Formats: sequence, C-alpha cells, structure tokens
Amino acid sequence: MKQKQFTLSNIMLTALFWGIVIFCTFCGCEHRALTDYVNKHYLRVYIEDSIMNLHYGFYDEGNEKPQIDNPQMFRVVLCDPVSGHVIQENYINGRGSDMSGNYIDGYIYAEPGEYNLLMYNFDTQSVHIKNSTNYSEMLAYTNSISDGLKNGLISVRSSLNSAPKIVYEPDHLYVSLCEPITIDKEPQIDTLKVEDGGYFRASTIVKTYYLQVNVRGARYVKSAVAVLNGMVGSNYLSTGTANVSDSVSLYINLKSDHTKIRSEITHAYSTFNTFGRLPSYENDWYVVFEFSTTYGTTQVDTINIGHLINDKELINNRWIIIDEIIDIQSPGTGEDSGGLTPEVGDWNTIDSEIKI
Repeated sequence: MKQKQFTLSNIMLTALFWGIVIFCTFCGCEHRALTDYVNKHYLRVYIEDSIMNLHYGFYDEGNEKPQIDNPQMFRVVLCDPVSGHVIQENYINGRGSDMSGNYIDGYIYAEPGEYNLLMYNFDTQSVHIKNSTNYSEMLAYTNSISDGLKNGLISVRSSLNSAPKIVYEPDHLYVSLCEPITIDKEPQIDTLKVEDGGYFRASTIVKTYYLQVNVRGARYVKSAVAVLNGMVGSNYLSTGTANVSDSVSLYINLKSDHTKIRSEITHAYSTFNTFGRLPSYENDWYVVFEFSTTYGTTQVDTINIGHLINDKELINNRWIIIDEIIDIQSPGTGEDSGGLTPEVGDWNTIDSEIKI
C-alpha cells in the first residue's frame, strides 16, 4: 500500500513539473544565460587637456603654475528627450590613456530607446549640481564662502546689509553631451559612440582667468585676497551657458612673486576659475584687495576695472592686468611700530573648509 502511494506521488510531481514547463513556454518566458549582456554597454569619454591659462597661454612663465587633478569618476544620465527627466543613471570610474589622451571608461546598463545623454565628472570639491534630475535644468554652482572667511573681510564688515554674495571659485567641470542617442537591444555588449563613430569627449564649462596688480612694499604683506564682483555664479550643463540672473563676487587668494619680494615694486597675482563674467557690469566692475600686514593691520584697496572690458588681453587671453600700483604702508620705526621692520618671503594662503 505504501509503495503504491509513493508511485502515485512521483507521478503527480512529474506531471506538475511538465505542466510548469509547458506554461512557461507558451507564456513567452525567455531563457537567458547566467552571464546576461543584454542592455550592457561600454562607454569611453576623453578629457579635454588644453585649457587657456591652465595648460597654455600663461601671462608670465616665471609665475607658479596652477595645478589640476584629472577627473576620477563620471556620472552618466539618460534623459527623456521631451520632458528632460532622468530615466537612468550610471557611474563610470575606469581610467586610462592612449594617443588620443586621458579618458574615463566603464559599463552602463540602459534599456533600448532614444535618450538625451549627459555626463560630467562627479568628483569636484567646490562645484555642486542643482536640479540634477532634469536634463535642461541641471545647474552647476559653488557655495558662499564660510562665515569665518566672510567675517574676516574688512570690506564686507563695512558694507553691512549691502554685502555682496561672495562664493568660492569653481573646479573645472567636464561635460559631454549627445542629443539624441539611440540605444538598440543587442545580444552582446556594444560600444556607445557619437554620431561620427568616435568616442565621447568632455570639455570644461569653467573658464580660467589671470589677475595681476602691482604692489609697492610687498615685503610687509603676510597674506592677501581679492574679491572680484560682476561674475557668473552658475552655468547650465546642457548648454554650457551662463545663468545671467546669478550675480556673485569671487573670493580669490593672491600669490606674490617671491623672487622680487624685496624689490621696490613687485606684483600680486592669481590664476582663478569662474563660470564667466557678466557683461552688464561694464561701468561698475571692480576688485577689492585686502592685504594682511606683518605688523597686524589690514589694508583695503578698491580698484574699478571697468575700463578693461574692451581690453584685448582680457578678450583674447582672459588676463586682467591692472596697471595701478598699490602702496603698502610701512610699519615705520616709531613707538607704534615697536621699532621693528617685519618682512616675509612667500605669502600665506587663507584656507577654509568648503561645505559639501
């Protein structure tokens, strides 16, 4: 009797198994290998390495050259071509180089369809992205400087409620676009490329400028900063254009020509980054210099540079060369100075944590 029940049970299980097989077959279930390459795509993006005032076009070859790190990671978003909403996002962080330059590469997963593709380096310290879920509204910006830095500026404390919005300078943000891009369903891993069959290339939406002013008595300066008004505070990623409604002032650390620090006249300078300059500030474009002296005072000098708007060096090279001479007051040798003549070599850089 027990043997008969066991046999009947085996028959029922076998029937159930084949019933499931037949059901799956006719309901369109698709058999896939354990390694499924469907919707997996290889992507490579080359990084621009020819930026004015950063890689070439220096005003003074003797000045300290600016340093820049290569991107380490890219965010890749696929957006609806009509609504602009992000449908899928991936991150790639492979790194390599060849005769075409340095690149970031990796694999992304994407369903077949037509998209607007946008990617940018996702490893900046000062640049943040607003509206990151919409293609046409993504906006790159930087935060306002810390309260510690702002309260340390004499010019800001004296302006009270009319103090400008002062921000950190941006890192270089490398952006690559392809609109539209069609992704087909492939049985194996395919490679996404631009319309002409080449790999993607990412160029920066940030500009690098050079600022210089003459200084007499630089040996009495411990550190120096500049606040430059009339600058763009944010840029749209999908077009690379300035958000002209966002007017800011840039906080810039200045360096000295240490080889001429003891000369009667030397210069203070900086190579700085910005999203651009606002053309509406032609008659009211100025820079405020604040020099912290070795004898404990702060000297503030404001220079209107509106006359440089049409200067060829600014237009062609992004050089802001100020001919005026700033005289740093000497400490003297009277009672107020303590009889000392303090001097320094290199100027200090004023550091502050950037809010992430």
